[in-house]
Amino acid sequence: MGLANIFRICGVIFLIFPLGLFLNVHIFTDSWFVENATDEHIELGKTMANILCALCFGLGILFLLSSFIKEVASSKLVLIGVTVSSASLLLSFIINEIGFSGSPPIPVWVGIALACALSLYGRFRVNRI
Repeated sequence: MGLANIFRICGVIFLIFPLGLFLNVHIFTDSWFVENATDEHIELGKTMANILCALCFGLGILFLLSSFIKEVASSKLVLIGVTVSSASLLLSFIINEIGFSGSPPIPVWVGIALACALSLYGRFRVNRI
């Protein structure tokens, strides 16, 4: 597996995550919020979800476009960014689980952890595009 394939896999993961979040927040709103949530709380939650969707969608596009980089050294530098963004998402999942007793579903954990592991593997083990 080359660095370009790692970028493609991570890009697809970061595109699937916001798509699922957007659909869940806007279609299945009732299951996301407590029964006594006000309209203001629901709108604030949707706004925050939309911001996270936009950020992850942008990262996914960036990672997909990074698969066209032809230099190994440059690709490995970009993989540091993939690792940092994946690790920071995982850290926010852990903080939400500990502090608020709520976190995303298991497939999201697995997808982001896979992106983090693949980017670390590509950074330290792969030397070809």
